[in-house]
Amino acid sequence: MDSNAPPSITLTSAAGGYLATMLRHGWMILTFRHHGEGLDAISNRHLTVLAALGLMAMWYLPSITRGAELPSLGMVAIGLASFAIGRIQFGAATATGFALLMLITEPAAALMRLAAGEVGAQIDYGLRVWCLAANLLYVLRCSRRAKRGK
Repeated sequence: MDSNAPPSITLTSAAGGYLATMLRHGWMILTFRHHGEGLDAISNRHLTVLAALGLMAMWYLPSITRGAELPSLGMVAIGLASFAIGRIQFGAATATGFALLMLITEPAAALMRLAAGEVGAQIDYGLRVWCLAANLLYVLRCSRRAKRGK
């Protein structure tokens, strides 16, 4: 094998790298350190897939862990409106941030509810408030960044 040849990339390594990158972006949003860098160049097709995965996580995971009915369609409508308004008003970085937060926080909340029962439910409420605050700050930072860029 030629020593100058690039290393071969497998589907597993590419998927692992992609997942690690998305988790890193989501974690930076949750820790109030993200300003939308790197997420504004995402394609509409890619954003649609992330939004669909985020909405599916928001739709199915809470009902599975509670053993209850699926959430109302109003909740999904709010999620869709958030994506649409975020994408149109503030750009792809904002809508991608919404999707990433749903993809990270919903599985974490489901695990807490399953593992810790009522205590996990209380922690989940705290996580929701934290996620809302992080999301609002992220949208504000993305809008400021978009205004500076124009």
